[in-house]
Amino acid sequence: MNNNKNRKNHQQLLLFPDKTLQPVWLKHADSKILLERMFSIDDCKGFIVKYLKSCPGTLERISSASAILVKPNITTGEPPENGRTTNPLVIKALFDALSTFGISHAKIIVADSSVIGIDTLNAARVTGILEICEKYNIHFMDLNCGPFINQNVDHHLQNQVIPIHELGLREDVFKINVGKIKTTYGSPVGFCIKNLKGMVPSETKLSFHLNGVQDSLVDLRKVLTCDLNILEGFPASELGKPKECNIIGISDNDILLDSIVSDIIGIPFSQVPHLRLLVEEKELTISNLQNYDKINIFRNILPKFKFAVHGVNDLAKEYGINIIDGKSCTACLESFYKAIDKLTKKNLIPHNYNYVMGLWHVNTKWESYKKNPFIFVGKCALTSPQFNKYIDKAHQESSKEKESTCDKDVVIPGCPPTIDSMVSTLKELNLSSSRNLDTTNTGPLSDSDISLKSFSQPSPLIKKWIQVLPLVNALTSSRIGKIIDIMPKEKVDFIDLGEKVSAQCEMVTAAICHQINWDFLRNKIKEEALKDPECWDFNRLKHFSKKNVEELLSGYPKEERIRAIERAKMLRELPKLAQNFQFSFFDILKQTGFHLGGVNGLLSKLQQVSVFSEDPEMKKAQVLVHSLYRAKLWKCKDEQNIRPAIDYHIMRLYIRRGNVWPQTIEGESYLRENIRRRPSTTSAIRTLIADAMKAITFYKDYSIVDVNGAEWWIGRAVCHRESPDCFLKNRENTWLLEKFSECPYKRNCYAWTRDQALLKTQEPREESKFY
Repeated sequence: MNNNKNRKNHQQLLLFPDKTLQPVWLKHADSKILLERMFSIDDCKGFIVKYLKSCPGTLERISSASAILVKPNITTGEPPENGRTTNPLVIKALFDALSTFGISHAKIIVADSSVIGIDTLNAARVTGILEICEKYNIHFMDLNCGPFINQNVDHHLQNQVIPIHELGLREDVFKINVGKIKTTYGSPVGFCIKNLKGMVPSETKLSFHLNGVQDSLVDLRKVLTCDLNILEGFPASELGKPKECNIIGISDNDILLDSIVSDIIGIPFSQVPHLRLLVEEKELTISNLQNYDKINIFRNILPKFKFAVHGVNDLAKEYGINIIDGKSCTACLESFYKAIDKLTKKNLIPHNYNYVMGLWHVNTKWESYKKNPFIFVGKCALTSPQFNKYIDKAHQESSKEKESTCDKDVVIPGCPPTIDSMVSTLKELNLSSSRNLDTTNTGPLSDSDISLKSFSQPSPLIKKWIQVLPLVNALTSSRIGKIIDIMPKEKVDFIDLGEKVSAQCEMVTAAICHQINWDFLRNKIKEEALKDPECWDFNRLKHFSKKNVEELLSGYPKEERIRAIERAKMLRELPKLAQNFQFSFFDILKQTGFHLGGVNGLLSKLQQVSVFSEDPEMKKAQVLVHSLYRAKLWKCKDEQNIRPAIDYHIMRLYIRRGNVWPQTIEGESYLRENIRRRPSTTSAIRTLIADAMKAITFYKDYSIVDVNGAEWWIGRAVCHRESPDCFLKNRENTWLLEKFSECPYKRNCYAWTRDQALLKTQEPREESKFY
């Protein structure tokens, strides 16, 4: 194998004269650029050393800096051979080069933020960058965690203010940008300047794509720049596919570096809007550099890259699919491309669908495409006037026909949808409907089977048996706003007890809220706090006993549900959240910076306690987050990480209404038989319902907390287990009469319009510590 590799290199050396392999120096005013094509990535260290030796001023600034920030490109987290992420060996070469000049690794911080919906640390590990950092004992930081400082943009194109991570603005920090040579369907090139986008928060990245990423990159470059820029192609990426390039460039000027490299791989910088605008604004004379003889040699040798100017047309042609182009943003387009590319490699793309992206054109008529069903990709496709007309048509059909003609249509929500959600949805569409199903571990439970000691993982069979009906979710969203406006407030709140005590009470309530009336439990917990404000402190909870629980819940009409031993054990676990009992739970909330995700986020801390971590859906953790959010104790900075909290009321509602629906005989049996089920299967159902609820929030921009609350009230008060109150006759539903004369969902409820026997169907029953 090594012989073959050497032979390949030898052949390349014979193809190109020696002079083509020599590094090329370019100068523009006070800036220097060094370019080289090399056959071994091991030569990168010497390349970086060579540049730094020629720039004593730069080297002096690195030595005197209090810290050195290295910003790679990890995006979604892929192996380096895919060409879309920074090669970890280039990062290693940079570390070794800095060591040559006696610069301590203790000063170096490697930091980046992944794309929306991807865990940064996991992405860094997949790329191999985290492993290099660990080997050199260098700290890696997730930039998503902030802090960010707002910067005003003079003469802005799209963004008057851009929040930038503090590290990017500190003058005592020397910043090194390690970009990747790649072309994408969302942007002609993604080099060093586009890599700066990792220094802004997720919501700003999203606004960049929605408002126009090219103009936004110009705005960003006006308020953020790095001291040193490295651009590498080991390998590069051409419209998502790896391409051999083996070029590396380094400069203190990212605009010059990006423009020259773009030009020599066959993409005139004038075709890249953000580069053209920046070159014009800075009045850089690129033409002199373009015509330099040694650059012409590079241009003649390097492979020419394909790039996309009209991304949707290029994508549709490349993969042989029909896309209704509503001018989607680059975020949606890039995510969609990566999902389609993954499915192509496995021959799993559904071709017999119309893919809808962006806001439909005014003259687009959905009827003309009805030979094939639709796949609505992303939020914009779901909020256009044409989609709303389509929904109205679907509503009419659903109330008149047993089988709606729209039932084969698919919705992939999100802004943008995650790559994983697109892959999983489209993969399922392509699979054959006839499957050999393994029915292991899906049957009912006998009393002797019930175990509360361990929890099995969600059954994958449920996702094969039961589907989410996207258009029912769309119909649900059309009514839910009115319910949110009038739904009752929490009957028992703790906020009058003060922030510290209130947070402790919410934590205790969420920990033991299973299989017991919510209002009863909250009232009992508040009564105890009124008697003694410190009763729920961590140092008290560590001694909580069975007797304490029995006293707390005395008077509950269903004594068998008190389960005092179990609840006492849960309460005794809660002090694991504290550090030597020095902090209250409210202190812990502040320590997270009010982030849910990330290493230091609230969800990570709650996972330390089995009360919250045992359930894969983390229902109790989400119940706690929702309660804190409603009580204004939690100013969540990453709301995209809030998940629904699915209880039996919501499960019953979604089954009857048709948000989830059987697609096999086994699935129909599972949903309609009112017997106790295994935790592994009820967990899978709750996961599906959570996904359905999450989808609803993208149709009308409602928060998960509000949607969850509204659905809980309908499930609890209207869609009763024994006799649903479809006509709002019960006194407890008078709050709905302000805007409705019957159940808000009656007209598009599967149980009412298609099969009223389903009104007697209850949720799958289960006994557990979180259900």
